[in-house]
Amino acid sequence: MEYKIYCLKEEDTSEIRYIGVTIRELRQRLSQHIHTGKKKTGTRISKWIQSLLNKGKHPVIELIEICDENTWEEREKFWISQYDNLTNIHCGGKGVVIDRSKSSIQRSAVGHYKKVVQLDKNGNLIKLWDSASVAAEELEVGNTAILNAIKNYAGCMFVKKSRWMFLDSFERNEFKFMEYKSNKIKQNPELFSTAKHVYMYDLNGNFIRKFYSVARTIQTLFPGTKTETSLREALKKRTSNKNFYFSYDYFDKLEIPKKYRIVKLDSNLNPIKFYCSQKEAEIELNVGRCSLSDYIRGQHNHLYKGYYWYYVKDYENNKI
Repeated sequence: MEYKIYCLKEEDTSEIRYIGVTIRELRQRLSQHIHTGKKKTGTRISKWIQSLLNKGKHPVIELIEICDENTWEEREKFWISQYDNLTNIHCGGKGVVIDRSKSSIQRSAVGHYKKVVQLDKNGNLIKLWDSASVAAEELEVGNTAILNAIKNYAGCMFVKKSRWMFLDSFERNEFKFMEYKSNKIKQNPELFSTAKHVYMYDLNGNFIRKFYSVARTIQTLFPGTKTETSLREALKKRTSNKNFYFSYDYFDKLEIPKKYRIVKLDSNLNPIKFYCSQKEAEIELNVGRCSLSDYIRGQHNHLYKGYYWYYVKDYENNKI
């Protein structure tokens, strides 16, 4: 690929005012400069081009030298050093050279790469990587494994027995490390984690176990499924999800909200049994999901499986 070092000159005096580099046709690069100058962006070269345009004149572009990708930066610096009255704001080697052989998506991705650091379990630097995708490719892990570990766990999760962080976060000491021992997480008192713990209960409100985040709850109970939204909704409203109740707070016995509890009545409207949820009753009856819905809401006033079914709140308020 050819890298063209060029200059922009005054039309009347032929004074060189700018040195640049491009891989495009010179006339295309000149059109770019004039278009940018019309926008009045405030850079030195734009102000110079604006002054020419206001006088009805245009800059003149001229080829100086053709280089390859290994030499263009040094040659651009050399040519910039030969002139005193330039509008360049850098000494060279920082020209915007766009590789048109790549798609716009590829160019955008390269432009947004963030350096990442690989750390040992104590937070000591092992290696600096140009990006998470480069590290993932060389270490032969999933394309997004390292990036997900950084974004979702901020140094808590191990990938290839290493912790991972963005370089800028590492330099600001934004650690959120946790130690993993015997399949349990023991928090290091010198560090911290913002993840909310999740407590799991059966349909009767009895405590079962504790998880250290919503993500770990899903990984353990529902691997490979997209249940995060429904689980967070269950945590917020304290409704059942996947035959369990979940809470951000610990209770010896979880109090199930009355509005979700139902009661089974005999034909004389005497209570036979109370259930923590409609789902619990349907599991006991071995019927399909939502089979009791119309009966509980009063849309059907006859017996189902030999019993009447109502919400506890309606039964206690005599709304049956």
